[in-house]
Order: sequence, then C-alpha cells, then structure tokens
Amino acid sequence: MFSKELGTPNKAIILPIEQCTDSYLKYYGDNLIAFGLPKAKADDTKEYLKDILELIPHNFPILIASTDIFKVATKVKKVTALEGVAVNQRYFIIPSPLNCIYNPSKKTVLKWVMDNVEKFIAGNYDAPGTNIIHSSRYIYDVESLDFLHEYPMLTCDIETAGLKFTDCGVLSIAFAWSEHDGIAIHVNNNEDWFKELKKFFENYKGSLVFHNATFDTKVLIHNLWVGGQRSWRERMPEFINGLDIMYRNLHDTKVIAYLAVNSCSGNELGLKKLSQQFSGNYGIDVSGDNTTIPVNELLEYNLKDCLSTMWVYNKYYPMMVSDNQLGVYESVFRPTLKVLTQTEYTGLCIDQENLKQLSKTLHDKYNDLLNSINTNPEVLKFQKVLDVEYLAKQNTKRKNPKFELSEKEKLDAKFNVNSNIQLGRLLFEHFNLEPLEYTDKGAYSVKADVLEELTSMHSDIPLLNDISEYLKLNKIMTSFMPSFENADPDGDVRHLYGSFHLGGTKSGRLSSSDPNLQNLPSTGSIYAKPVKAIFRAPPGFIYVGSDFASLEDRISALTTKDENKLKVYTSGADGHSLRAYYYFKKYMQDIKQVPPDTKCYKVEHDDGTIEYLTEEEIVEKGYKQ
Repeated sequence: MFSKELGTPNKAIILPIEQCTDSYLKYYGDNLIAFGLPKAKADDTKEYLKDILELIPHNFPILIASTDIFKVATKVKKVTALEGVAVNQRYFIIPSPLNCIYNPSKKTVLKWVMDNVEKFIAGNYDAPGTNIIHSSRYIYDVESLDFLHEYPMLTCDIETAGLKFTDCGVLSIAFAWSEHDGIAIHVNNNEDWFKELKKFFENYKGSLVFHNATFDTKVLIHNLWVGGQRSWRERMPEFINGLDIMYRNLHDTKVIAYLAVNSCSGNELGLKKLSQQFSGNYGIDVSGDNTTIPVNELLEYNLKDCLSTMWVYNKYYPMMVSDNQLGVYESVFRPTLKVLTQTEYTGLCIDQENLKQLSKTLHDKYNDLLNSINTNPEVLKFQKVLDVEYLAKQNTKRKNPKFELSEKEKLDAKFNVNSNIQLGRLLFEHFNLEPLEYTDKGAYSVKADVLEELTSMHSDIPLLNDISEYLKLNKIMTSFMPSFENADPDGDVRHLYGSFHLGGTKSGRLSSSDPNLQNLPSTGSIYAKPVKAIFRAPPGFIYVGSDFASLEDRISALTTKDENKLKVYTSGADGHSLRAYYYFKKYMQDIKQVPPDTKCYKVEHDDGTIEYLTEEEIVEKGYKQ
C-alpha cells in the first residue's frame, strides 16, 4: 500500500498502486489523500481497505478509481449508473486516470463527478435523479388517450414479462412530453387497452421517440395488430400494417446517441448509462419475471425510462446535428430501424426434419471426437498427472490421507478439454509445444486461431486436429443448437428470431445477439453446409440473397477521391481481384497484363473453357467476334 497527501485534504482517493503518481493524480486536483493498492484477491483487498479506513477522517468522501476495489468496498454487484452517486453515504466511483487518457469523454464525466463530490463536502449534495418527476399520472382502468394528441412529441417505453416478443406481452406502457412530466399505464395484457393503444398510435400525428425502438415496436405491433397464435403467413399482413404506422415518424435515442458520441474508444449506449447524470441509479431488475414486481414500482420505473429518454434526446440530438451526422441519421440509420424490425419479426425458417438430422450428425461427431481425445495415449498419461494432483489436494483436507481416488473423485479429476487451463497445460507443458500467445492474465492462450496455427505447425500430432474440431463443434452445440431447437414451432417448420443492433460496433456495422446470427459457421468450416441446410423459406416463398459488391472499397474511393481507387471502378475492374494479383502475382503466371484501356473479350470454347482476348488476339487466332 502507498499513500500520498496533496494540499489540505478534504477527501480520499483510492486507486491501483501503479496509478498513484503525480502524472495521474493531477486529474483529481488538490486537497486529497491518495492511497495506492496493489492488485490482490478480494479478501486481501478487503484487509487493505480496513487499514485505510482507519487513516481517513469519518467525514471525508472516498473516491475509488477501480471497479474491482469499489465492489469490495461497497459490496455492490454492479457499478453501472453509479457515477456521481454517494454509495453507502460516502463512496464515489470515478473514472481511472487511464480512462481519462484513452477516452476523452471520461474527462467530462470526471468533472461532473468531482462537482458532486464538492457539493457533498459543502453539504448541499442531492443524488442524481432526485425529484426528476414533477407531474405524473398512473392509469389503471381503460380510458381514452386522446389528450396525448396535443403533444407534438412523446417518448414511449414499455415493460414486458420477458424478452421474447411472441409471448412477453405488455405489462405497462409510459409516455412523457417533457423531461419531468408524463403518464404510465398498467396495461397487464388487457385486450381493451390493446384496442385503445392501437387507436392512439393509428391517429397520433406527432413524433414518437423510443430507446432501442426495434424491441418495443416489435412487441407493440405483435400485441396490438397481430395478436393470437396465427401462423407466420397469416400474421405478416397485419404486422406490415402496424409497422408502417409505428414508423411514420419515429426516432431512436440509442441511434442518435451513437451518432453523437461514436469514437474509437467505444460506446456505452444503454439508457441507464446515457441518462445517469439526469436520472441517477433508478434501475430495478426487469430481466426476470416482471409480474412479481409491485405494480406501483413498475409504473414509476417505466415513467422514469420515458423521462430519461426525453433527456437523452434533448442532450444528444443537438450533438448529432452539430457533428454533421443528421444526414446519415435521416438517410441511413432511421430507415434501417424499420427494416431491422421487420427482419427480426420475420426471423429465419427452420426445417424440423433437417434439424433432427443435423442434431444426430453433430451429436455422433461430437461423441466420436470426445472419445478419440479422452482415449488418446498422451491424454491418458496427462490424466495420471491430474489424478495425482487432485488426490494431493483432497488429502490436505483429510485427517487420514487416501492413496486412491474414489469413482466420484475420478470424475471430478477427469481431463476437461473445455478448460483453457487444462488444455494449455496439456499442449505447452505435457507436449512441450512453444506457446504462441498468452492471455492478459499471463495464462497460455488456446483460442481458436492459436489452435489452428498449432495444428498446421504440428501435423504429426493428430490429437491437435481432434481438439480443434471438437472445440468448433462444441461452440455450435452450445451456442446455436439450443436456439435452433427452441425456435417457435409453426406447422412443419420453426421460426428462429434474433436481434440486430445499430450502433453495436464502432465501425457502424450491424451486430447481432440472441443468438448471434452473424456468427453462424461460414465458408471454410466443415459445419457450414450442414448448419445452413436446416434453413428454408416459409412454404410458398423462396430465399433471395443480395450483397453490395465491394461496398467498403467503393466508399473509400468516393470519400478519398483517389484517382487510382476511382479508376478501379470507372474502368469496370474488380478491386479484390486487382489487389490479389498485386500481392500474389507469382502465383498467377497464367494471367497476362495488357496496356491500360485495352478492351478484352470473353471467348467461350466448345470444351467449356473460357479465355479473355484482345481484339488483335481474336483476329490473330481467326475467331469470329
């Protein structure tokens, strides 16, 4: 432990010992006592903190620049939305110096937190989120919502009984017309409320603002327009009708904030995080069975979500505009939300017979690989090492040491190929292979690309190929098969629904979850075709695929206006082919170069071969054009 005193202390700060230097402490100003803690286990950190507390005056606020230390000190499980909040009437979580260096936006957060600390010291501190509701109304019985039509813009948010749109229902819905005023309605899946809400949305002419609109709109359309347990084909026309109505004039603060703050250091786009300075730590756990939450508590939480959405809109929309992102928002991101909502609602159609066949094929291969690994002579030798270690560990707990493992203990000690630690020891200690990489914590890295490289380097060790194939297969079995098998039944098919996220990446690409449909086995994997074979178009439809040719290359050419990049496309060439030829020319001896702007013609021969010839070559060979 290390301590340093600056100015006339009226607060204490605790941070990792390597950051307890003048160059880092300058971010926190003067008048503080700084304590540097070494990296340690939670129990050891607890003892360090106990010693520190004896040195800190009881009226000093304690600032902690480490989430791990903060969790030990306060016993909270999550630090999300706690910035600026005096936890346990004393502790403040603050950005670390490194955060401030590598993410400039954290400097703004730090200033705001430090302002709250100074208010705390002066005795005029109010926790973020205090008294944000100025006027509210909680509605339980069905009534007309016509009074909402007077507001030109409303934020909207729903609470559901789960996250699966086909059966989560609508427990409550809230609307706000300012950062401090709104209503919350106890819908409780009441059909009369569904009719009133449908009428309201059909007739409302103003702007609707959601945070993460694709989920809320999908649930609302399913319950208000579609309803019932109809087949996919039967419900789609009503869904399209509801989709057109909900997206007439819709905004999404998650996308707005993304365009306003996106940077290479990453983004935090959750509503609670974005609105924390306004609404504080108001969250309740709505990830489980929300029907058990007291109704009044749920409605207030729902309303605060709407007030927070309005605050986020008012803060980040001007930032987006000033950063010249409005055009991108209006022409690309906003229209895409509607497309994604329909995409998520449509899902992927799974053929149940093909799924059964895939399941059998994968399970058989899985068992064969696992058996091959576990009966490998080298693995059996390594197992003896694990048995000895496990027996020695168990004997430290016994008064009378044993010399053999029981059957249960043998199972507990069994080599687990899914354990990164055990697999690392097998490869780099038992086989004595040279490690290619290490993890951040200094352990042997056995990630997929490392195993691929090891397998190609040591083709004389068949076990490596078995392990690599097993782990690929295990990922499919654990990450995708449960989602495939639990997809919604619809006649002789099932519908697999996933989520796509705008703003889920720094680059602007989509991301996907529940399950990650962008991470299905692709070309190059032996499991790509068997997995893709389970997907089919719904009866009476066909699948159509499209892809933009060289989209990123074309954007690069247009934005940089580089003459050579532009010429690739103005001359009708293919950028990927040109680049491949440039780098791997020696492997493409059969490709000939011709002068710029020379026209070539495609010649198809009777034997099926094709060649490209210039006009002179065609004449020379006597071909007819």
